Amino acid sequence: MNSGKEEIKDLCDIRIDKEGTWYYRGTEMYRTDIVRYLYQYLKKDEKQGYYIEVSDLDRCRIDVEDTAFVVTAAEKMSSGEGAGEGEVILIHLSDGSEETLCLDSLSISEDNVLYCRVKGNGFKARFSRKSYYQVVHDVEYDEKSGKYYLKVNGHRYFIKENEKD
Repeated sequence: MNSGKEEIKDLCDIRIDKEGTWYYRGTEMYRTDIVRYLYQYLKKDEKQGYYIEVSDLDRCRIDVEDTAFVVTAAEKMSSGEGAGEGEVILIHLSDGSEETLCLDSLSISEDNVLYCRVKGNGFKARFSRKSYYQVVHDVEYDEKSGKYYLKVNGHRYFIKENEKD
């Protein structure tokens, strides 16, 4: 019996480059309202990769060079939660949204590209060059373990190496 969801076969001529820029048939998509609309329906799974699913009958695969989400900026700020107040890192994403950086999700590639998990751990995001430098100035090296970490609120968050999506 058919579940109503077919395998996604067709590429819909949409591509996202490693900087998070969207293209349709090779032409940059300048309309941020359209790109944000498409982000709402973006999905990813191990079998089919990235795809846009507006409904069970309206789906298509998209070509993503690295990650669909890019961290465009990062800023340290007070969490403002009274007695438990501390610092958090707010990240701005390529879809126009903001969220608190999940510090446990930081990883770095062999090419020194920094990544994190976003959208409730549903997607991996690549840090832009600008946001990379906004975060790494607070990174320290642990001689004992030979690993780098980010220290926030007195806790060390070690940066994993070469984590796959």
